Amino acid sequence: MTENPVSPSRFLLLQLPIAAGAGAFFTIRFGLNIPLWLLPAVFLPAAILGLFERSRSLALLLVPLCSFITAAQRATHLSPPSDSTNIANRIKITTEAGITGIVREMVVHDRERAVVVIDCERIILKKGRDEACRGRLRLTLWGKISEDITPGDRIMARARLRPADTIMTPGVVDFRTRLAARGIWTTGTVRKGLLIKLSDPGHSRSPVIMITRARQKLAATINAAVSDQTTAAIYRALLIGDNSGISPKTRKTFTHTGTIHLLAISGMHIGIIFLGLTLLLRGLMLSRPVMLLRFDSWKIAALGAMPIVFIYALLAGLKPPVFRAAIMIAVLIYALSSDRRHHILAAIGLAATVIILTFPASIMSASFQLSFAAVTAIIISWQRLSPWLERLAPVNRVSRFIISAALAGIAAQAGTLPFSLYHFNMISPLGVPVTIALIPLLCLWALPLGLTALALGPILPTTAATILKTGSLGIKIATTITTALAANPNAVLFAPTPPLFLIAAYIAAFILIFAYLKKPAPFLIAMILLPFIFIAVNSLTPVLTRDINPDPRTVFLDIGPGSATIIFTPGGKTWIVDGGGMKSKKFDPGAMIIAPFLFRQGISRLDGVVITHPHADHYNGLGTVMAIFKPQSLWINGRRGDQNYRRLIARAEKNGVRIKKAHAGEIIFREKDARLECLKDGDSGRDTNSASLVLLYRRDGRNMLLPGDIPPPIQARLANNNILPRCDIILAPHHGSPAYFNAAFFTATAAKTVVISKGSNNTIAPGWYTGGWKKGGNLWITSDHGTVETRMSAAGIRVRLPYGNRFRPR
Repeated sequence: MTENPVSPSRFLLLQLPIAAGAGAFFTIRFGLNIPLWLLPAVFLPAAILGLFERSRSLALLLVPLCSFITAAQRATHLSPPSDSTNIANRIKITTEAGITGIVREMVVHDRERAVVVIDCERIILKKGRDEACRGRLRLTLWGKISEDITPGDRIMARARLRPADTIMTPGVVDFRTRLAARGIWTTGTVRKGLLIKLSDPGHSRSPVIMITRARQKLAATINAAVSDQTTAAIYRALLIGDNSGISPKTRKTFTHTGTIHLLAISGMHIGIIFLGLTLLLRGLMLSRPVMLLRFDSWKIAALGAMPIVFIYALLAGLKPPVFRAAIMIAVLIYALSSDRRHHILAAIGLAATVIILTFPASIMSASFQLSFAAVTAIIISWQRLSPWLERLAPVNRVSRFIISAALAGIAAQAGTLPFSLYHFNMISPLGVPVTIALIPLLCLWALPLGLTALALGPILPTTAATILKTGSLGIKIATTITTALAANPNAVLFAPTPPLFLIAAYIAAFILIFAYLKKPAPFLIAMILLPFIFIAVNSLTPVLTRDINPDPRTVFLDIGPGSATIIFTPGGKTWIVDGGGMKSKKFDPGAMIIAPFLFRQGISRLDGVVITHPHADHYNGLGTVMAIFKPQSLWINGRRGDQNYRRLIARAEKNGVRIKKAHAGEIIFREKDARLECLKDGDSGRDTNSASLVLLYRRDGRNMLLPGDIPPPIQARLANNNILPRCDIILAPHHGSPAYFNAAFFTATAAKTVVISKGSNNTIAPGWYTGGWKKGGNLWITSDHGTVETRMSAAGIRVRLPYGNRFRPR
């Protein structure tokens, strides 16, 4: 490969993705609104200037600005639709309705549920009103769905519809933005049996529908041939990019061994497919010698392989790594076939620009960032290390492959490190060696056999099934290896989220290393040392920051239907009071909400945890949290709880956590001018809620009450016995439930600020509105406002909303 000499056009292809990414980012993150007329106002002068040789440099300066404006305009589709007939504007609150529409995407099945995405046609609201309706809707059916429902079918369902929701807690994945990127603003839940396929077909001839239908048929072929569900799910991810069936356990084992990227269709997969097709087509040409005299066999074979690669990319769902690899291959093949000099970094820039302009929301995704960071790091590292590899000249090809794969793995891990920590907060020391071990099993065995089977399926179904079963052996061996290695507690290391300035410094350091270290050995040493320096600085930054400028505050997380309160003390310590919410096999509130928030705050260890009472919505996320953040002590009310709670306590005790039973009047922690004390223990109360711990946090003469889920009789008893002090902040008992509001209790506390931690479907007592508290003034509800931060000091009470004072669509 020859490098192009420095030219403005080459740098232009590196400037375009930066400009496009900035336009998409600022529009999505800050709501940037650029008028449409600005694009032709910039593009036309650039086109005119480009006609004259002397002014072409000035024209090239305007092209990135056009890219910025175009990306910003494309990203505006992430705003809610304005069409009055769109279902997003019909459904403002949770509503029961009938819906008719065309299945738009591949129907996804997993162990618990089925997901159907439809383009709406008609909606039946209350009183039997049947009206036209547009827009895209995501329906979830708990249980199995009929296998004969495919994209293009017209279906009718009775569903509980609601605006698309998300957890508004810093560090947590924004699912609403992910859905908006697919044009989905409304979701619904269907009870079993209330979704049927209608006899009249939908738009079955649409190219998009035909591709998604073919994708679903391929998934059905894999499921029929491979009986083991885990293996079949991995095979679907490898072959057609459908990772919905991968269980959390399997995902965890591959993540903890640093090999989860092998389960997604990426540049490696596309490259293997392209190479295999090129060799096959050239082999066919070799059988006709007369063709070799007239044409360049490699060029013809490569050009013939490209359409098949793009068709496969469409079947794989056109995710950023797939799209990026396909575009890069197309650019390089064009350069090869036209005998033009080319530069692979320019191809990466072009691919990134096309993806951002096509899917603006991808700039915020981990897939996009990791994919481009990995391939860019590998390429620029290879330019420095390839002379050393040529001089090394290994004795055999196996040794050369292992060394090359190891260097590529080191480069990819170095390039993706800051983005991996930012999105996933984990590092796997085993990533490079395990990846080298699994590539032959997954990419050189299971993948080629699987692709061959899918190609032969329509012609020789029995032979295709046998080939798929043979290929699945590689997946089973790979799963066995990762499961054994992931059981090692040191297989993965957790780290706090790096700040943006540190990520920028790391990228700048990587570029400087590439620019100034020309020799392979110094470059390799610097590339290996740089990640260790980054990890060390990232670990020390939160500690130093907390010691210099402690930020004492209490944070009430938006965790859905549950409760999780984080106390950051003046001395820089971190305590959790409760931590639970809605949990399923695919959703752990500890792993998905609490841990990401703590990582985003720079927390790597906890000082203590308190569980007010053993109900799942107050503890079921703490198992993961305590395993990662290793608190010193766990305070409980002494009640036995259910089996899951007892298992949580036993696991904590085994891991060296001190288990303590809180007693009335006991100080749980004290430091400087702050302390957390227990006003009521678990010995009183007949049921679990009545046995809740009641905690009082004091700081600078201010009081905050955390009463768990105590019912009105216990509230009245505390009020009558003069146990309750006057409070500045109170967390509403039992999530503000109507049956748990006691006026005497709140009169005794004289609470100025009330926080209600609840899910979007939970109702709250009318007394909160009639008792003098104003929503958004001194009444804060996590399901509406998101995570709520409060600060108590001698100067008063301050409330901050990390997402701003805005309400969710309801």
